[in-house]
Amino acid sequence: MRLLTFSLAETVHAVELSTVEGVARWEEVEGRGLPLLDLARWLGYGGEEDRQEGRAPVLVLQAGGRRALMRVDRSGEVLEVATDAAREPAEIFPRRLLRGGIEHGGGLVVWLDGEALVQEAWRSAREEPA
Repeated sequence: MRLLTFSLAETVHAVELSTVEGVARWEEVEGRGLPLLDLARWLGYGGEEDRQEGRAPVLVLQAGGRRALMRVDRSGEVLEVATDAAREPAEIFPRRLLRGGIEHGGGLVVWLDGEALVQEAWRSAREEPA
């Protein structure tokens, strides 16, 4: 399994590379009608100023025939991991968005479910006023 790592508030996360269409700047994707998942805000992390001003990168995710955007602080490296490398996630994360955790480089990488992130972005977009 190949994962793309990214950082949110100095915490490393990862998502299946197969669900990542690309990495872009907000200005490049704004106005395309795609829902935006601000995972850092949703998880209560800081750093909103940079993300809101468009200086942070955006992952373009695709799954199940739909696309969504997710703000991140930094995109990282591609990891090659065994599918059974994931450990159970911590209780503080919404289980539906997580695949597990992976030990890498002396730390823990949070492995997020790309398909669930796209679904969450679309669900959130329907609930928030335009």
